[in-house]
Amino acid sequence: MRLYFFSETKSAHSQQIAQNPQVAAAIYPETQGWRDIKGLQIRGAARFVESTVEWNSAWARYQVKFPFVGSLKMVVSQNQLYVLIPSWIRLVDNSLGFGFKKECNFS
Repeated sequence: MRLYFFSETKSAHSQQIAQNPQVAAAIYPETQGWRDIKGLQIRGAARFVESTVEWNSAWARYQVKFPFVGSLKMVVSQNQLYVLIPSWIRLVDNSLGFGFKKECNFS
């Protein structure tokens, strides 16, 4: 599993990734009720994508997920593509009960 994202190389998190590739992330939608809370907590290693083959493959998948980026190629070219490779993921899903969690280790 790999999660790709774009960021400016001068951003704080990009600078921190350059210093220490071990990262944490959270992915969740905004919600108003506790039963609607669900999302992912992730730990792993992040790095910028250097390989042209990996970059092109990720870019193709990125455009499928976010079709509007095709018209933003100039803006995208001013950013760096990063990949996060998870070593641990926790699913949080309160629709299955308050505080429901399930964890997976990938290391």
